[in-house]
Amino acid sequence: MVKFRRQLDRLVSSFEGSGPQPSAFQDLTTGLRAASSAVALSALVATLEATDVAHASVEHRGRQHRFKGIAPKQWLTAFGLATVSRRYYAADDESGGVVPLDERCGMTDRFMTPEIEEMVAFSCSALTPCEVEQLMTKALPVAPSSTAIKRVIRDVGDFFEKRGDEVEEVIARDAPLADSANLVISWDGVMVPVRGDGKTEWKEAGIGRISAYDPPTDGETRPQLRDSRYFARMPETGMKTLIDQVAARVAALREERQPGQVAIICDGKDSIWTTAEKREEFVGAVLILDFYHAAQSLSGAAQAIFGPDTPEASRWFEKRRERLLLDDDGVDNLLRALKRYVKLLPAGSDARDVVRRAIKHFARNRERMRYSAFIAMGLPIGSGHVESAAKNIVAHRLKRSGMRWSDEGGQRVLNLRVLVKDERWPVAWQDYLDRRAA
Repeated sequence: MVKFRRQLDRLVSSFEGSGPQPSAFQDLTTGLRAASSAVALSALVATLEATDVAHASVEHRGRQHRFKGIAPKQWLTAFGLATVSRRYYAADDESGGVVPLDERCGMTDRFMTPEIEEMVAFSCSALTPCEVEQLMTKALPVAPSSTAIKRVIRDVGDFFEKRGDEVEEVIARDAPLADSANLVISWDGVMVPVRGDGKTEWKEAGIGRISAYDPPTDGETRPQLRDSRYFARMPETGMKTLIDQVAARVAALREERQPGQVAIICDGKDSIWTTAEKREEFVGAVLILDFYHAAQSLSGAAQAIFGPDTPEASRWFEKRRERLLLDDDGVDNLLRALKRYVKLLPAGSDARDVVRRAIKHFARNRERMRYSAFIAMGLPIGSGHVESAAKNIVAHRLKRSGMRWSDEGGQRVLNLRVLVKDERWPVAWQDYLDRRAA
């Protein structure tokens, strides 16, 4: 504290004599931070060493370990590098050792203290290891290297991968999805660069979303989003693990709260609807084709019938779009109209092929396009949130310039990122610390 007061006096004197300059103010705050860190670092080391009680022997996992000596170790803390002298105990047969202070602090085989490790893991959900190193160089007296940062991504990302079911149980208990009238499920894909045999391959990663919605109340026109959970997986056949995760959480939620409606909103891929109809966890769910994708198909048909970018195409599209959205028989009337128009188009023409494909699309998804009924149920009819998540959670982190990923490396980052975007990070991190100390 004497050193701190002297340093404080020098900083204040320098600031007072410098005049009104932002650089002088920065020197003051930087100096105060450095002086405070030095005091805190000394206090931390003294506290740790004082609480490392001396014993002739300690019991560890059912075996006696005898005191062997004092072993110094460097820990990276928020105040700088701390050299901590810890008491080391070993079994009589020298088959293993234990450092009680390390275990007490959760620092066994660790270099960074928990708060630094959390800063690193949290930051790496959005930034590269090099960027995190640069950021922490500005924020801390001593920053971890990019190599040490990569080890944190590996360790923490692998923990959430291997213990995912247990972490989900903790989140369901301590940070559950908000209770609501309806559950809405969506999943989608986004192409990411993956390391191939000496080249970059583009494969489809998966993003899933479970959302809690309440129907519109007085004065509102849209269902009210209460809360969401996200799940993200690196590319795999049929998005199997992603859908397994989503389905398991949906089954648990249906059992816990028995929502009024369960709906699945996705685009028009046949594989999505085949999966939705086969999974027992989704039995009874309302299946909804995302209205934006339906409108895209309708727009393509209008352009084919009346010509690209013509006023007639725009008028016909807007009229049919409104009917598709609001009329009870909107999709049936649209199909009848398309079947009339397709006969007027030249056989073998591209325009006729476009309209024929649109007819098949609307016929195949007829029951998933009963939009007026879905709106009456108080359900959303768009999957824009999951498409936005595909960009914000996956693409913005994994598709930056020059990036390419292994399946394991990409999944580690996604495991961190979904928890941050979910706003479930504090609960998940506490569970990580608890299990690390166990």
